[in-house]
Amino acid sequence: MFEAVCSDLTSEGLGVVRNGAFVVFVEGLLIGEKAVIRIEKREKRFAYGSVVRILERNPDRISPVCPHFGTCGGCSLMHLAYEKQLEWKRSQVITALRKLAHIPHPNVDATVGLEPLHYRNKLQMKATTVHGETRFGLYKKGSNEIVPIDTCYIQEEAGDLVRRAAEKIASQCKAELRHILVRTSGSGKALVVLIAQSEITEAIRETARHLFTLDSVVGVHFMQNTKRENVILGEEVIPLFGELTLEEKMLGMDFKLDPKAFFQINRPVAERMYRHAFEMSSLQSGMRALDAYAGSGIFARFLAGRGVRVTAIEIVPEAQVQHCGVTWIVGAVEKEIDRLGTFDVVFLNPPRKGCEKTVLESLIRKNAARIVYTSCNPQTLARDIAILGYTLVGAAPFDLFPQTTHVETVALLAKK
Repeated sequence: MFEAVCSDLTSEGLGVVRNGAFVVFVEGLLIGEKAVIRIEKREKRFAYGSVVRILERNPDRISPVCPHFGTCGGCSLMHLAYEKQLEWKRSQVITALRKLAHIPHPNVDATVGLEPLHYRNKLQMKATTVHGETRFGLYKKGSNEIVPIDTCYIQEEAGDLVRRAAEKIASQCKAELRHILVRTSGSGKALVVLIAQSEITEAIRETARHLFTLDSVVGVHFMQNTKRENVILGEEVIPLFGELTLEEKMLGMDFKLDPKAFFQINRPVAERMYRHAFEMSSLQSGMRALDAYAGSGIFARFLAGRGVRVTAIEIVPEAQVQHCGVTWIVGAVEKEIDRLGTFDVVFLNPPRKGCEKTVLESLIRKNAARIVYTSCNPQTLARDIAILGYTLVGAAPFDLFPQTTHVETVALLAKK
């Protein structure tokens, strides 16, 4: 054991301390805290440790509202005051831009965050059995053990109420389930999918029938998932009771979401992020824009509604939307982008790994005046900015996932 002071947090929320020249990553330690540390696992160049006791506390440490914090793998920053979470996320973006994009003084706004609790509109949990009763929960950190959840404080309350009702009903009906999916709308309505290893049984059908009697539930359906890996959804949705889609609104537009549809988890912050990206672009009616990695087409529809001529690329065929002003291309961005002409503004929203090198090379050749890059990974955002060679005008972090280390960043890049 040794004493050390935490100097930083990793992107996973682990405290960083040093034992001589050796780096140790410690669960649950905050920046500035002095603690007695025990080494739990030693690697060649670093180690993992645990806190024996904290000697000096960070003044912004708080008591987590959730009793499962530290055990459940869902949240990693609930012990840090929310305003400090926002500050830390901004610092992560600044550090990445300095180190990887080689920008000494990046212009980064304060992180936009709204409600730190009850923000998730999509609940996915695994079923387990406790004393003969059905419970739903999340994986324990670093294991395949399920932690049954009493109340999930980051889920919208409407979804969590349905989940708790499903536990009681499934227990009474003796339904053997594998997972549950609950999508909730801004109006408080819910769409439920029960997922099982087996084909649908009478017990599962009866569970669904009882769930459908809840006032908030517009539909309950079934999926079979026989895969061994931790994939939640099956291939086919089998309709049981009620509507197959959930009506939702975003940016003043109406959407109908099926169980597999991609939609932003944090509706209010996502709306602010989309509007900010549009304002950054300085697009006007009649201009041409490329929406690469377009997802479900939310932003493409938003742009088209403002008179912008939009070309959207998305590899998932089910995501395609029919909307006047949107030319939709189904395919991989790296395979499709070279076939296209020029655009006034390019919008990028790639997965965590960032853009493929061929995409960045194509963008350099197209020489668009502005690129608006939305990223869920500050490191790959900074790396790609360095490759593109554009000037970073400004960046704005958005906290779509409070209580976690994840941060979304919208960056405006201008041609030099």
